[in-house]
Amino acid sequence: MHINSGEIAVIGLGSGLPQHLTPEVLEALEACEVVAGYSRYVDFIRERIAGKERIETGMTGEVERCRAALAAAASGKRVCMVCSGDPGILAMAGLLFELRARDASLADLPIRVLPGITAASLAAAALGAPLQNGFCLISLSDLLVPADEVRQNLRAVAASALPVTLYNPAGRKRRDLLAEALGIFREARGADTLCACVRHAGRPEEWRWVGRLTDLPEDQVDMSSLVLIGGPRTRYENGALFEARGYAEKYLADGEA
Repeated sequence: MHINSGEIAVIGLGSGLPQHLTPEVLEALEACEVVAGYSRYVDFIRERIAGKERIETGMTGEVERCRAALAAAASGKRVCMVCSGDPGILAMAGLLFELRARDASLADLPIRVLPGITAASLAAAALGAPLQNGFCLISLSDLLVPADEVRQNLRAVAASALPVTLYNPAGRKRRDLLAEALGIFREARGADTLCACVRHAGRPEEWRWVGRLTDLPEDQVDMSSLVLIGGPRTRYENGALFEARGYAEKYLADGEA
């Protein structure tokens, strides 16, 4: 396969709303000739890319989609691979690099990653500031990562002080790992640990719940949800879920506002 001036820009659409598209992403979309992506995510920008060539596949079509995008770029076309959230977080950037590394003829093909707003950032902003001291992000999907590895990661994080955001927490049939995860954190951090669930983060239909870990409404959690489990610094006051940053202990006297 001959490589010429083509390239792939892997772009993050955030929630898909226009206000969550960065100027860099908008510039790449304007300049590209081909747009590749999961059909549901292409829907977010379909009017914006009218007239451009499209490579669309459904769920589980990731490898096919990425190979087609690489082939289009290798033929000299400027390609945008669109992802929801951020393209380097549980999205397509890593797979594109992996496939390029497996094909020596693609070694010089440029792949640019343009960041987007991931669900953890959107959910945290909707809730307050619950991730400001650092956090861990874990996907509960065992489609690509073995369930035992997911469990190992959950136990390791539960033993720390880090808040955790759980991506892909539960599908219609895949709910066992969510139940296990909540049990692991209840045992390690206590049933009264503050937690939250945000569905459709950053979108008009956004739904939020905040409360104790023991009261989390599991039946409300789906693949459009993100579950956030707090740590020892997490507080819920005046409708905001946030972590104490440490300034009060270091700089403020007792009783000082």
